[in-house]
Formats: sequence, structure tokens, C-alpha cells
Amino acid sequence: MAAGTLASRILGLVRIVALAYALGSHSLADVFNLANNAPNTIYDLILGGVISSTLLPVFASRLAKSDTRMAWMSISAVVTLSGIFLVIATVLFELAAPGIIGLYTSLNHSAQANEQRRAATELLRFFAPQLFFYGVITLITAVLNARRNFAVPAFAPILNNIVAIITLLIFASMYHHPSVSYVLSNPRAIRLIGIGTTLGVAFQAISLIPMLRRVGARIRFRVDFSDHTVREVFSLSGWTFAAVVANQLALVIVLAIADARPGEVTAYNYAYLFFQLPYAIAALSIMSTIQPELAERYQAADLSGFASRFNVGLRSSVAVVAPAAAAFLSFGPELIFLALGHGRAAAQGTQEISSALLGFAFGVPGFAAFLAMTQGFQAIKDTRAVFLLYLLENGLNVVLAIALQSILGVKGLAMSLAIAYTIAAVFGWWMLKARAIPLSLKPYRKVWTRSLFGSIAFFFVGSYSIKQLASGGFIHQSVALVISLMLGIAAFFAVAEATARITNLNIGGKHWRR
Repeated sequence: MAAGTLASRILGLVRIVALAYALGSHSLADVFNLANNAPNTIYDLILGGVISSTLLPVFASRLAKSDTRMAWMSISAVVTLSGIFLVIATVLFELAAPGIIGLYTSLNHSAQANEQRRAATELLRFFAPQLFFYGVITLITAVLNARRNFAVPAFAPILNNIVAIITLLIFASMYHHPSVSYVLSNPRAIRLIGIGTTLGVAFQAISLIPMLRRVGARIRFRVDFSDHTVREVFSLSGWTFAAVVANQLALVIVLAIADARPGEVTAYNYAYLFFQLPYAIAALSIMSTIQPELAERYQAADLSGFASRFNVGLRSSVAVVAPAAAAFLSFGPELIFLALGHGRAAAQGTQEISSALLGFAFGVPGFAAFLAMTQGFQAIKDTRAVFLLYLLENGLNVVLAIALQSILGVKGLAMSLAIAYTIAAVFGWWMLKARAIPLSLKPYRKVWTRSLFGSIAFFFVGSYSIKQLASGGFIHQSVALVISLMLGIAAFFAVAEATARITNLNIGGKHWRR
């Protein structure tokens, strides 16, 4: 799974580079990102959060304790009803495109606002089918994960990224430095990027279907609203839906604030993709593989076993992403320039993206910890707690975004999210402990201390070396970045090893890994 996730995320990074190369980082890129975010936002709002947070623990518990035939009948009923709902939602989404874009751009009063709304609406009509395909991806992934198949869903996004990259490169070769008004007057340009982007999501969904038979999944078309599993998912979905509403409402507000200034929507989106990359590569696989076991142990009333496995996931997730935060703070601007400073983005600059990434950097460990908390609550089917956590995180994010954006611009928006995730993660730990889960801070102290001191060393060494070496052309700066990265990593492990010896632990030994 880790290898698939790594490959997918690397191609995802290449996709960002291709997007910046083809569309730049201002008006046209803002239009694309607003329209392309909408299917994700609406999908999460109406179904995605419910599916991803409730189906896996429910499916895992059902398969563990029920007759196999009855379990698959129940799972089939959930999948069928979800599929029907996705079709209806996709049609309504297509019809509501103008209103959705109008909501996102409500604070944009620039002279180009009307053109941007028209272009974003046209793109959104092509992106709308993504809503259905995202649902299919999540449904199949839940089934595969419940059967302990994590690798295939991890590799599937590769196909999506390849199709999107090819589409963007073709677009860049056909249309040099296009403006919003140009693509509006050239329907072929909108069709190319709209259809190509959606095809990537469609191919990802289709690639997962053959794996259902290989894991022994017996999915049939079955409409049964009275099925026990359907009713259980429905009962769990109320709080989950409320959590998703809070999450997406906060996102709409933040993007509307960002859209008031040209380029900030794109800067926020690009920087966020880099921000979540360490978690997606290093920590996601840890918690995803542990979550089904957490659900089974809680179902069996094994609270000590639950706490033990949760401790492994939480401390490992935070420890492995901490050096990435140090790397972003050390040479984030150089990384952004080398990755995105090409094509249209080269002319328009990457300073805002770099600024946003620096704001996000402080929240990398908190982001990993927060998501570990939500997965822990999902495993015990406490969706009310998940809602309260998201309500706290989103409330903090919106309040801080309003306060900090006027002072720091897009960096303030990024810092707001980083601070909100970190504070909410701390509250999440105490909330989970209050559920009679025997958690303790002791298992985290030594591992996190070593990771912290190693990351501080990474920051100082990386910052000093990049300042001394980064000058000249693209190749020289690339070499300087690689050297600084290697020196930072060496400093991290050297200091972490020294800290381990002081605490009588071996960095490569049992306690570091567990």
C-alpha cells in the first residue's frame, strides 16, 4: 500500500507541476481550481463523508461476525442504494452548476468576475460526472479495505493522474498563455480540459471494479431499505453528515475569502496539496491498515488492544511527518519555485504559493494527529465525536482566517488551518480517552521527542545550506535543493540517534518502530 500511495502522490505532484505549467497561478488557474474543487466538495457534502467514515467499520464488523452470505447481501444493499443516490445527486449537481459557482465567487467583485464565473460554470458542467465516479471509488475502496486489500486502491489514482497530466500537456501545447476570455471564446479549450480531467477520475473508478471478484466480494443489485446494515449506516450518517456540512461550509467561506484577491485560490490549493503530501505518503497507510483492526477490537470489547494499536498508529503517523514540516520551513520557497515556476507560472511568479506553504508547514504534525483521532472515533462508530471535532476545527479555521487573511494574506489562511487542526487534535485525544479507552501520554513521549529534536536539527541545517548554495540557474538550484535535503535528513537522524541514546533507546530498534 505504501508503495502505491508513494507512486500515486509523486504523480500527483507531477500533475500539480503540469497544471501550473499549463494554467499558471492566477485568474485562469483560479477558475479551474474553483470548478474542479466543487465535485469534491459536493460529493463530501452529500455522500462522501458518510461513505468513507461509516462504511469501512460497518463492513468490517459485518464480515467479522455474520454469516458470509448474509453479510454480502447487506453490503450489496448499501452499495446499491448509494449508487442510486449518486446518480440522482450527479444530475442535480449538473443543473445547479451556476448557483454553486456563484456561491464560491460571492466575494469576488473584480472587473473580471463575470467572465470568471461563466468560465468556471462551463468547466463545472464537464466536471459534474466526477461526483458519481468519486462515489464509486469510495464504495469499492471500502469493500476492498474491509477484505484487507489496501494495495489496489492505493495504486488506482496513478491512472487518474496520468490521464490528467496528458490532458494538461496537450492543453499547454495547443493553447499558449490563454486567458479566461480566450477559453470562453474557444469552446474546444474548455472541452479538452473538462473532459480530460473527468476521464481520469472515470478510469480510476473503472480500474477498481475487477478487484471485487478477486477478493471474493459478492455484490448484487439489491434494493432493501429495511436491511440491518442499511439502517445502521443511516443511523450513523446523521452526525457524519453534520460534520461534513461544517467542513464544507468552512471550505466555501475560506475559498470565498481567498477569491477576493487574484491568485489566492490557486495559491491556497497548490500549497495545500504539498501540505497534505507527507501525510498521504507516510501516514495514511499506517492508519488505513490499522482502522479495520481497531473496529474489530472495539467490537470484541478489547479496549486495551484497541488502545495499543491506536497508540502505534498515532505516534508513528506524527513522528514520520514531522521532518516534512521542517523541510517546508527550510526550503519551501525553493521547492515551490523549482516545481511550479515554469510555463505560465514562471511569468506570474510563485511567491504566494510559497507563502501559503510556509503557513501550512506548522500544521503538518497536527494534521496527521487530527486525522488519526477521527479514524479512531470512526472505528468505534462514535460519529457524534467526529462531528464535534470537525465543528471545533472548522470554527477555529473560519475565525482565524477572517482575522489573519487581512494581515498576512494567503499565508494567514494557511496558518488558520494549521492552527485549527493542531488544537482540535489535542481535544480529540482527550475526548477519545474519555470514552474509557486506556490511553496514556507515555508511549508518545520518547518517540515524539526524538522526532522533534531531529526535525529542529533538520530545519537549521537545511535552512543554512540552502541559503549558502541556492543561486544560479534551474540546474544549480535543483542540485542545491537535493544537497540541502540530504544534509537535513542526515542531521535529523544524527540528532534523533543522539536523543535515543540519551533516553536509552535504539533508533532502529523495537521502540522506534512501534
